[in-house]
Amino acid sequence: MVRHARLFRPDLLLSIEAEKVRPGIEDCFPSARLVLFSRGYAETSGFASPELFLREMHERSPTTLLTVTWGSEGAWGIEADGTLHHAPAAPPPQVVDTLGAGDTFNAGMIGALAAGKPLREALDSACRLAGRKVGQIGLDGLT
Repeated sequence: MVRHARLFRPDLLLSIEAEKVRPGIEDCFPSARLVLFSRGYAETSGFASPELFLREMHERSPTTLLTVTWGSEGAWGIEADGTLHHAPAAPPPQVVDTLGAGDTFNAGMIGALAAGKPLREALDSACRLAGRKVGQIGLDGLT
């Protein structure tokens, strides 16, 4: 599906969420503009460090923007040129509801990149949005 979309709409910001290891999913990464990895994916792949994980994935997909969330430690991203960025988590005063926090982070990343923000700013924005989400029940009012 990603290859098909890339063929007919090369201008689209195509993203892939790699939450769980699935056979063959790695073949799609180079065709995406953005791959959003979970900590679970990285750890299942044998990595205990977000930086080492992203550097390895960057070698496999050097032109794709890559991110990985790491819970309370925030998120990391790597540019096509190999520049690594970190955004700290933005915890609310009280954690209320974590359901959907990862999807909220992903939406924040996609929205920020689609608006033309550089990766560093998109990571910060997505972490702040996910932090606001876990401080409330549900998704109402998140922008």
